[in-house]
Amino acid sequence: MTFTKETDAINVGSSSIPDNILIIRPVDLNDAHAIIHLQQDIDTESDFMLFGKDAQKMSIQFIRKRIGEWKKSENTRMFVGILNGEFVGFVALVTLPSPQASHRATIEIGVHRSYYKKSVWTSLMSKAEAWAQEVGISRLELTVVENNVPVLDLYKKLGYSVEGTRSNSLLINEEYINELYMGKNVY
Repeated sequence: MTFTKETDAINVGSSSIPDNILIIRPVDLNDAHAIIHLQQDIDTESDFMLFGKDAQKMSIQFIRKRIGEWKKSENTRMFVGILNGEFVGFVALVTLPSPQASHRATIEIGVHRSYYKKSVWTSLMSKAEAWAQEVGISRLELTVVENNVPVLDLYKKLGYSVEGTRSNSLLINEEYINELYMGKNVY
């Protein structure tokens, strides 16, 4: 594993000869087009994302504006995972402007389904936690759909605890679904 200040390069192959290199780096303004396609692909692949297929309309200008805002912020950031040149995932840490809540961030993560078993998800989460500690964020929070058991188990494996339930918070395929609040202290 190789670490640099802003970009991590991780061999996700099974041998000592790198065959799959995952780059994790902060999102850049020039990534806007790729981010839109990545988000649309992920939303299409899963019923567990907040926005379903074609529900989220994003423009290049809107995404570039958000990226610009994140780059100016000291404790809000988005990282992208690029495997062999292809955008395969992202993780965003979003903080509130309130001084009383500046120590915590909400995590939003998305990974292409075909890359679930290639360490992309856990590598993005590890990067998010390391960056949070670097900038003084001591608490990470997220929500997960209650019946998304594989992802729920992954969060638990990484030390996140269920802290509450938001009943009937989402309507997916004509069915009300509960969301679980999860959190982890990372100091």
